[in-house]
Amino acid sequence: MFDINAHLGVHAQALAVRGRRNEMIADNMANADTPDYKARDLDFRAALAAASPGGTGGVALSTTRGNHIAGGTGGAGADGAVQYRVPLAPSLDGNTVDV
Repeated sequence: MFDINAHLGVHAQALAVRGRRNEMIADNMANADTPDYKARDLDFRAALAAASPGGTGGVALSTTRGNHIAGGTGGAGADGAVQYRVPLAPSLDGNTVDV
């Protein structure tokens, strides 16, 4: 049987990751004049892999007993791919936002 989610399901995760990245860019622009603010960005490829079911988002742990800690991502989702941006021209006040 043909499962459309197996072929097109990645698009929903891609939109969610892209939305998260757009939020980060908006936060960066809102803090463009804040001293010592470090601009953040998302590694899209790593974030999409972490958000995909069965993706290579991290180490898969198996549990053998009911009281073991679950081996999921803990709802972190794309946060593991968050990085700080390196500015092309750093400012004197330590802000790394490059509009």
